[in-house]
Amino acid sequence: MAIRRPPDDEQKIRQKYLEEISRYPVLTPEQERALGRVIRDPATERSLRAEAVDDLVRANLKFVVWYVMNKVHSPGMSFLDLISEGNIGLIQAAARFDPERGVRFNTYAVWWVRQAISHALAEQTGAVRLPHKQASLASRVSRVREALSRKLERDPTVEEIALEADLPVGDVELLLTLSRSSESLSRSIGSDQDWTLGDMLEQTSVASADDELLRRSSVKQTHELLETLPKKERAVLCRRFGIPDDGSEGEREPMTLQEIGDELKLSRERVRQIEVQAISRLKRSLKGRTLKAYLN
Repeated sequence: MAIRRPPDDEQKIRQKYLEEISRYPVLTPEQERALGRVIRDPATERSLRAEAVDDLVRANLKFVVWYVMNKVHSPGMSFLDLISEGNIGLIQAAARFDPERGVRFNTYAVWWVRQAISHALAEQTGAVRLPHKQASLASRVSRVREALSRKLERDPTVEEIALEADLPVGDVELLLTLSRSSESLSRSIGSDQDWTLGDMLEQTSVASADDELLRRSSVKQTHELLETLPKKERAVLCRRFGIPDDGSEGEREPMTLQEIGDELKLSRERVRQIEVQAISRLKRSLKGRTLKAYLN
């Protein structure tokens, strides 16, 4: 939950934070790669790995500030809250940075920072909270609408969106009404006016080369993580979150607990228990090696 502070306090904290992070020098590409190798080396002691993550994060805190100031506009969240969320993404990026990919760390980290902020904005500023499956459909409709707007050079009709998205007209009309993104996704936002609302969505219809590279890496890591789960837990999570369980990069419609239960011949409550158990197992294995290592 976003913290509401008096304007004077907000300004003082902001100024102190900016002064604090200005002391950390920018790393050279060689220094970034060296830290990345320490982080990814399984033989590295936990304390040294945590120290390397810390160094990489500290050196890039100014990048998160720049990103928030230039790429994000959100009246619903304060500057400091946006910075905090962006820093969470930065920590995740540092723990996963592969120095052998040949890209600078901030090029890699921008995807994680953007995702963390986008998720926070969705949580904090959403006027209507949709169930997971409906939210997925709303995201699909938004992407289709944006693509058609660019193609037709005008706002598409509900019927055109429904035809392209392969959804009933009534469903599309309802989703557009409930969607927070009811205004045109091509509208410019941000202080420099060179980003669109569509750029802040979790998924976009057209990805840059860097985003595509990172997306593939994320998909691979997700499947590798799911492979550590027992077969039944993996099957439930894949269906629940719309992840193909054959290791492919495609996507599927997320399923409800009842739908999963019907397919796997389990009760709805049993599916819920399996989902909770699987997520708990992933949290222990993932956070224990990344966020906890940094925070300690």
